[in-house]
Amino acid sequence: MLFSIIIPIYKVEEYLNQCVDSVLAQDFKDYELILVDDGSPDRCPQICDEYAEKDSRIVVIHKENGGLSDARNAGILKAQGEYIVFIDSDDYWDNMHALSLIADKVNDEHTDIIAYGRKRLYNGELQDCNHRYFSEYKGLDPAETLYSLVADGKLYVTAWAMSLRRSFVLENHLLFKKGIKSEDIEWGIRLFALEPSWAFLTEVFYVYRAKREGSITSTVDYAHTETYYHIIKDSIDVVQSCSPKTKYALLSYIMYHALICNAWISRTELSSEQRKDLHEKLKPIFKEYLLKYDLNKKVKLSGMIYRVFGYFGITKVLGFYLIHRGR
Repeated sequence: MLFSIIIPIYKVEEYLNQCVDSVLAQDFKDYELILVDDGSPDRCPQICDEYAEKDSRIVVIHKENGGLSDARNAGILKAQGEYIVFIDSDDYWDNMHALSLIADKVNDEHTDIIAYGRKRLYNGELQDCNHRYFSEYKGLDPAETLYSLVADGKLYVTAWAMSLRRSFVLENHLLFKKGIKSEDIEWGIRLFALEPSWAFLTEVFYVYRAKREGSITSTVDYAHTETYYHIIKDSIDVVQSCSPKTKYALLSYIMYHALICNAWISRTELSSEQRKDLHEKLKPIFKEYLLKYDLNKKVKLSGMIYRVFGYFGITKVLGFYLIHRGR
């Protein structure tokens, strides 16, 4: 069996059929489809069972609610395919040849990762994200690939943007950390620090359903922002033993997330004590790493502002940017 397709499911009754049907419509048939019902309180468990009754390739896992990471991990540990493919249950593929395209790339290059782009569905409009095309990275070694992706602002750290060799995942204990938000970032940095081999698809078939727009204050709180800080801090430790090129690329990418974390602090509803606490934690990271690891263009520009105006100067700039980006 070539593919294990894992769909973690929680409170997506409205979208689940479209997601599952987009897999079942594939012209490539050598796969198992693992539906992980993460204790969903709606009709999703029944929908999963109905699918399993109709197709022997479908495996259903019913479990207590443990969050996205826990659901993905359950799927990984159940999987039997050579490659693991993730789909979020409110997303879908819009091309019946998606698995064939991935399979052809697997057979041609036998890499640890097959990466692909995505389309964004927002307010009923499908937007092709052209900046996610990857044809220019063919033939680069793993460290050069990662370096180029970060330099070009094209490193997109999310599980559903790639297919992964299952043996690579298991041998390197690449399960998702449970109980945190922004879990893909923490997981992705551990993954890329291992310098996996890459292959890329230029075809774009993954449709990402953009969440309903809301202010940063309604979607991010102190606990989430503090977790984000700890992901950044811990990730810095993870990459210290990488090869110089990979270390430079990943620390530059981590500093990009440090800038986002700083902006969150500016725009999230926090008490003065919470805001002070987070700034005091983040400031030493800016001081030590921002000007040294600026491969990413946005980080380089932020470093120039930081050099002139200091930490709280860049804080004001990032807060202003976040306010106007949301308008």
